[in-house]
Amino acid sequence: MKCPRCESTLHRKNGRRNDKQNYLCKNCGKQFLEPGFPRSLETDLLANSNGHPKISIPETRELSLVKTY
Repeated sequence: MKCPRCESTLHRKNGRRNDKQNYLCKNCGKQFLEPGFPRSLETDLLANSNGHPKISIPETRELSLVKTY
């Protein structure tokens, strides 16, 4: 992982913010977060109007799970 400002690979952990690891560049002092999903993709996958993930299980699978138990 590289610093977004100076592209140095010398960094240290510097706490957490919004459940993501925060880093401090030893070269230039820039604080940055660990890389992850682009914000729009993360929002599309996880944010639904009722707070449930948009990823769904096909109905046939749901029914087979109910029958099993």
